[in-house]
Amino acid sequence: MTSTAKHPSYDQLKDLPAYAEQPVPIAFEDNNGHLNVRHYLGIGSEGLDESLVDLGIPVDWPIKAGHACFAAEHHVTYLRELRTGDRMSVRVRLLGRSERAAHALVYILDDTHQQLSAVFEEIFLHIDLSDRRTAPWPADVAAAIDARVTEHEGLPFEAVTSGSMALRCPSCTDPSPAETSLMRGRAVTDARSTGRSRTAASGPACVSDVWSVRE
Repeated sequence: MTSTAKHPSYDQLKDLPAYAEQPVPIAFEDNNGHLNVRHYLGIGSEGLDESLVDLGIPVDWPIKAGHACFAAEHHVTYLRELRTGDRMSVRVRLLGRSERAAHALVYILDDTHQQLSAVFEEIFLHIDLSDRRTAPWPADVAAAIDARVTEHEGLPFEAVTSGSMALRCPSCTDPSPAETSLMRGRAVTDARSTGRSRTAASGPACVSDVWSVRE
């Protein structure tokens, strides 16, 4: 069945905390005269990173604590173009977490025209940089994420996702060698990491808690 749910409106999102507020610089414009697709990913990632600071995940977490967040999957829905000079900002809704991963929706707003420009969905992983493998979230961070997820569950609009990704559920088994190879070998480039990419046609997938950045 095809969902008829709609993404939230600008008015529904505007009062959430704003991140990565900035005008679209001319350097981000492409030959079509609007913000190039690659910059949506960077802006969304920047906003998500900023939103995690209050949860105990500062920008210098890798340097000071030896922990990091790496992206595993993402999906971007482009709704309306942004052009040079338009004011843009990001809102974040956390959907949930597993022992080692978290799932978020990132909304990129066009504040000049008061409309939702794009929706950036991501699953990101907690990484222990001592061995560059996934690890359970620190207890304080896990509690902060849980509190934020609970807060966001009370938002007065539906969390519309792409359906192409999901957190690992308790009944899932470890990935097959082929799936592990895909996770390690298919590039998903953003400001934080390289991970796994799947097409929407492959259906929802569960992100493995044994993901590693090393062979």
